[in-house]
Amino acid sequence: MMEWQVSKPLIMSAYANTSASNPIRTAKLAPVIAYLDAWNGVATLETTQPTLYVDWYEGIYMKNPRGYVATEEEIMVSLEQAMDRLVADWGTWQVAWGDMSRSQRPPLNASGKPIFNDDTPSIGTPGVPSWSGGSQISFNIRRDGLKRRYKTGGNSYTAVVNFPKDRNEQVQSKSIHVFGANADPKSQNNMDQAKLLASKTYKNSWLYLDEVKAGAKKSYHPGEE
Repeated sequence: MMEWQVSKPLIMSAYANTSASNPIRTAKLAPVIAYLDAWNGVATLETTQPTLYVDWYEGIYMKNPRGYVATEEEIMVSLEQAMDRLVADWGTWQVAWGDMSRSQRPPLNASGKPIFNDDTPSIGTPGVPSWSGGSQISFNIRRDGLKRRYKTGGNSYTAVVNFPKDRNEQVQSKSIHVFGANADPKSQNNMDQAKLLASKTYKNSWLYLDEVKAGAKKSYHPGEE
């Protein structure tokens, strides 16, 4: 998360200045600051710093215009609120990003909007918000009544393709869909690719007829049942 390199000195400076004038206030945040200070800015399903950082960042900047310069008091208040909210929801402020950032294909309401639910199955997604500077983008926000964040946008399809210099060699391609190829919740292909994405595994893409035939589970001729 490249944006962390911008945010880190702001947080550390605000904490140092506030601690000098009000050490009692900052005592609660001391372990949080030490924890963030040791973070290298890499977000994985296992790391917990991204969960705290994303809540802190969005607490300030989501409601303000691009380029907004936060005050030290805003920086401190947002950090306190992010910590308190995580403790209230999870019992700890060290929540793995994979536990917080999830992929789910829930039912839709009458307006066509998804009805996310913390109590129904979901899969950890390694994506990060677009503002963070990450390469695997995932749009998800905190919603009232939910303690997890659910993916509603971002990278929907990603492919890695190797074009060989030798024209006699075949093109090699791997791809991944954020959920699966079938919207039917009863289908085995409904969330199968989300599981691959969570494990950072891409599937082979079939570009040639022999590959398609070898991988086909069923085939038919037009006009035949």
